[in-house]
Amino acid sequence: ASRALASVVEHQPDNYAAWSSLASAEAGLGDLEATERAGQRAMEILNSMGDVYWAPVMEEFLARAEAGLGRADLAVPRLGRLLTTAYGEWPLTETDLRLSPDWDLIRADPRFQVLLSSP
Repeated sequence: ASRALASVVEHQPDNYAAWSSLASAEAGLGDLEATERAGQRAMEILNSMGDVYWAPVMEEFLARAEAGLGRADLAVPRLGRLLTTAYGEWPLTETDLRLSPDWDLIRADPRFQVLLSSP
């Protein structure tokens, strides 16, 4: 999937959905740098379009991927922003942070715990 999606974004460099899918594939492979690169590109495209609906959704996806790779240093700042941003149909909530297994690898991090105790 990663190779096929790399070909798609090469031919369609402004296709945010393909960049997002590539980020997902790279996260599944455990490649943080490639995940960040593809996720950032998807967010750049969405932000340049002024898309306030999907850009935060993409940022949440990226935070989930970073957390899944154990990178609280990258995920927690995103989560802090997202908790104060209205977006999408199902925006991130403290309940999600408390219950979703997506955050298990960073759950014990003190920075993550601060998010749970913030007003």
